[in-house]
Amino acid sequence: MTAKKPDFFNSNISMVLLFVVTLITFWNTLNNGFTNFDDDVIILNNPLVKDFSFAQFPKLFTSFTNGMYHPITTFSLAMDNVLFGLNAKGFHAVSLLIHLVNILLAFKLAGLLSRNVRISFIVALLFAIHPMHSESVYWLSERKGLLCALFMLSGMICYVKFLSLKVKKYYLISFLFFVLAVLSKPSAIAFPLIMVVFDYFFNNDKSGIKKINFANKVPFVLVSIAIAVVALKAANSVEGIVTFPHYNLFDRLVLPMYALMLYIVKALLPIDLSAKYFFPEKQGNFLPVEYMVMALAFIVLVFILFKYVRKNKEIIFGLLFFLAAISVFLPLVSVGDSVICERHSYISYFGLFYIAGICCEKLYQKGRRMLILIVVSALGIVFMIFSFQRYRVWSDSIALWKNIVKMNPSSALAYVNLGRFSG
Repeated sequence: MTAKKPDFFNSNISMVLLFVVTLITFWNTLNNGFTNFDDDVIILNNPLVKDFSFAQFPKLFTSFTNGMYHPITTFSLAMDNVLFGLNAKGFHAVSLLIHLVNILLAFKLAGLLSRNVRISFIVALLFAIHPMHSESVYWLSERKGLLCALFMLSGMICYVKFLSLKVKKYYLISFLFFVLAVLSKPSAIAFPLIMVVFDYFFNNDKSGIKKINFANKVPFVLVSIAIAVVALKAANSVEGIVTFPHYNLFDRLVLPMYALMLYIVKALLPIDLSAKYFFPEKQGNFLPVEYMVMALAFIVLVFILFKYVRKNKEIIFGLLFFLAAISVFLPLVSVGDSVICERHSYISYFGLFYIAGICCEKLYQKGRRMLILIVVSALGIVFMIFSFQRYRVWSDSIALWKNIVKMNPSSALAYVNLGRFSG
């Protein structure tokens, strides 16, 4: 009998490697300071952070910060101030620590879905160092996204355990994590949609939707509606909802398709990154040509996927997860001036990374082990370099706005902000 070769990819070695790679990639964030990209209003000049006392704790849940409602995030930032003062190094260290925890959770969730350490490693590696995720790590005000992801991933793990083990306590714990997530960042209202995607994944009945339990989503949906109302009220408090009246119905159909396709392109080719992707100026009566081309490419991609992979449950799961998580960020009702944001990929890309893990595993099982090792290693090194280089962009306000101007040379707003922050 031939002895089975030991598999390098066990959980302990994988996690150590993931943590080492992540720390090498993002360690320089500790040398960065605050920026004027919301850090001033969310942290530096926020009385609930800089002058926090526990007597103010209830006020966290009745106050808006810069048109946003995220009391758990504000509390987290206030605790940083208690521990470190307004020392950016301490704030960055906590954000990096949360990112490390999220990598562990992504690894765990992928493992529960695939029951395969190699797939879990690929998913967690991409989650850890993908350049589109670097904004969430480097930008202190995006603590809300990191915390939201921590609670959402924890809630997903519990919900998957509930589906697998039929133990009610996991459902209740999942709901608790969901509440913490929406109080960290309202975008967690996508959680009920993601639950439906998990139901689909664990449904072994070909009848499909008949096996999805919509009743257990009701508490999640009710909380989501309440949080959405509060979030819209918060945005309205600073006139943060952008209506763009010059866009017609056709434009409003094109913009979400463009955004979805751009997220997919950036997942595959994360270059020309920017903290801002401004809504386009119309050229006469039409959006710029690239918007039409990307929207058409998205339609073609949907057709190809429907034709060739609609029966592949794992790939469909990854796509549906991506769509469910990104849905709340699509430019339908716009809060802000960007058609996409890199930070919005933080949770949603888990679905695309899962597809990548599945594809790598299929090649691995076909004996293409050396090919997988070379590709994953090379891609990992490239992504590490790209993400590492982004720390310079986020080092201070001037560097940040110079990069935004470079990536958006036709945006008057970018030049105005660079001039304002340059003094």
